[in-house]
Amino acid sequence: MIKFDPEQAKKLLAEAGYGSGLDLEFLYPGKAFGEAYVTEMQLFQSQMKRIGINLTLKSMDLAEYLNRTRGNTYDLTLRSSSPGMDVDAYLYGSFHPSSNRNYNGVDDPKLTPLIEAQRKEADPKKRLEIVREAGRYIAEQGYGITSRSGLTYQMWQSYVKDYRPNLGRRYFPVAAAWLDK
Repeated sequence: MIKFDPEQAKKLLAEAGYGSGLDLEFLYPGKAFGEAYVTEMQLFQSQMKRIGINLTLKSMDLAEYLNRTRGNTYDLTLRSSSPGMDVDAYLYGSFHPSSNRNYNGVDDPKLTPLIEAQRKEADPKKRLEIVREAGRYIAEQGYGITSRSGLTYQMWQSYVKDYRPNLGRRYFPVAAAWLDK
């Protein structure tokens, strides 16, 4: 886990040539994603200010926001993505050049073959190694930064048996669940 160290962050910013701070435009879709989204964004803005990164918040309607945040046409936004049922949904969806969810516009000649290879690999151990290699490479490139993970609360009745929440998705698999009532 990386600890929050504002002084180290300021030092790294200065070493990168931004000793007097960095100004970035932060796009967001008004209140289209709800109040919690706006609150998270404002919290993120205040945290970044502590290290010398100044975010100018720019609100826009949802259609314009979605159009602007596809590809490399913006500085910064807060967008969620989840691995889903299989890591391929995340890898392909987020980083393959033909995916319409590749919001960062990634088209990397080293990464794309890894994504395609893990899709074709039938041996789970070999596939895991390819996925890990792709994950390390993505982290090194910094195509997207994970800044937070939200809280999820779930409740169910005691007579619901074999329910297994999947905290990575909004829609949870209930194939094995049954009612003892």
